[in-house]
Amino acid sequence: MANTPTASAASFTAALRDRQLSDDKWVIVHENAARVWARFDWIETAVVPGKVDMDEKLARLL
Repeated sequence: MANTPTASAASFTAALRDRQLSDDKWVIVHENAARVWARFDWIETAVVPGKVDMDEKLARLL
């Protein structure tokens, strides 16, 4: 399970090889990447102090 995000990213990257995306599609890719980074940031911030309960910020991200 720990490798799922890595495997998904590798699969996505391979699927994009030799493809040209329109500006609209790049906007979508960047927006989704920002959501993923926000989730990882929340996980890191929550795990370090041990506060892993669902909070309002996480609820908005999900």
